[in-house]
Amino acid sequence: MVREGGRERPTFKRKRRHN
Repeated sequence: MVREGGRERPTFKRKRRHN
């Protein structure tokens, strides 16, 4: 799941990770 705008939601495009 990705955090965008402070909320977590699953990504169907691809898994993103904050490095």
